[in-house]
Amino acid sequence: MKILITVGIYPPDIGGPASFVPKIANLLSQNNYEVTVICLSDSKLQDNETYKVKRILRNQNLLIRWLKTIILIILNGRNAECIFVNGLPMESYIANIFLRKKIVRKIVGDWAWERGRNKGLIEDSFDEFQLNSHNLHLEIAKFSRGWTATKADIVITPSRHLSNVVKNWGVKADKLKVIYNGTRITNNEFSKSNSNTIKLITVGRLAPWKNVDSIIEAMYLLKKEDLKINLIIVGSGPQELDLKKQVDNLNLSNEVIFTGQKKYLELKEHPNFLGYLENMTTLRYYSQTNIGSRPSSRSKSKDLNFEDLRAIPFVGSWSQTKQNIPGFYGVGTALNYFKKNGNFQLVKSLYANSLFFKTLIANSMMSLSKSFFGLTNHISKDKEYGEFWNMLHTEFLLTKKMLLDLSGQNELMEDQPAGKKSIDIREEIVLPLLTIQQFALMKIRSNQSTTKQKVYEKLILRSLFGNINASRNSA
Repeated sequence: MKILITVGIYPPDIGGPASFVPKIANLLSQNNYEVTVICLSDSKLQDNETYKVKRILRNQNLLIRWLKTIILIILNGRNAECIFVNGLPMESYIANIFLRKKIVRKIVGDWAWERGRNKGLIEDSFDEFQLNSHNLHLEIAKFSRGWTATKADIVITPSRHLSNVVKNWGVKADKLKVIYNGTRITNNEFSKSNSNTIKLITVGRLAPWKNVDSIIEAMYLLKKEDLKINLIIVGSGPQELDLKKQVDNLNLSNEVIFTGQKKYLELKEHPNFLGYLENMTTLRYYSQTNIGSRPSSRSKSKDLNFEDLRAIPFVGSWSQTKQNIPGFYGVGTALNYFKKNGNFQLVKSLYANSLFFKTLIANSMMSLSKSFFGLTNHISKDKEYGEFWNMLHTEFLLTKKMLLDLSGQNELMEDQPAGKKSIDIREEIVLPLLTIQQFALMKIRSNQSTTKQKVYEKLILRSLFGNINASRNSA
């Protein structure tokens, strides 16, 4: 039997579908199904799988990309008996007008709601969004996600709640199938502990729609029943202060632990943080590159203020120094906290069974892979910023050690050889430019030659252009 799978993200991309599709494709291939995967990709890569992978470049004119995707689905779907849509739903539906094949659609959420939340257009919870009316942009998105879902022969959801939501989109009940997310059973040594205390952990952004307040309320009720339970909350967000007040009001300080982003907050509050960014990185030069859609700072003030920084110059400046601090800083400290307190097996179990947490760790691992502190090692002896640089380097080494320990890998991204190779190739290209960039930054800071100031600044800008073009993403 021939099966065509369509998906928007695929390794080395990070995300749920990028983790799920290779697994199901491999499983189907091992059971003698002939599988072809069509996906979007940032670059053309050589795939050595037991199934076929057809990549379409993501960064091109949207209309041209749509036409290419539809044509590729038609060409590869002609002999397929089934199309499994895990992404690219509209392209798959249009192609199937010509193919007339059976479509199995997997829906794990509402991308229209996610788009609204991410763009700051709405504050609705997931369920409120389904009932309320919104602006034209979101109403079109809601229509699109529902309409394409009704065109599938079978729609799979991971929960009954989501199944009911999709039913309200217009999908008939007899087409809906609930298949819960699978969990690999591991040897959880922590469950064999002699302790009578149950240990729970939740990882995620502390936002109202996450319902962490309900978990804390449940902890209070369980405590009244004399059950011994500890809850560890890993994360930060707009609801953090309210949740901490709730814990204090319910007298749960000994039962509920917030790990949050303490280490990262300490970094931002360090007296040398802004000075390091301004004087030892390319931050101040981003505004001269004219590559962003908006100014590099929200304020016109000459004084650097962290709240005024925009994401691209902030993250990009760390990337240019090959330190990638926003992608990993604090992760090693958090993991080491659990290890020191004898709860590391709990984290390992979470890593084995939670796709979200595994993706979070994979993102940090990628940031580490793109880091090279040897480039800026000269700063370690700087009178003003040497101590700060060594603090960053120490966290880098700790995070690398803890991620390898957690994942059981011998080297970073060992489980993603294609992505690792892609990074290695790009790093060989950009390292000479970054070395020139560091030389120019050193000369400007040393004030050794004011007559060549403009020459050094030009070197920095030219190297910025090259490095930005060579990078697949900022961190």
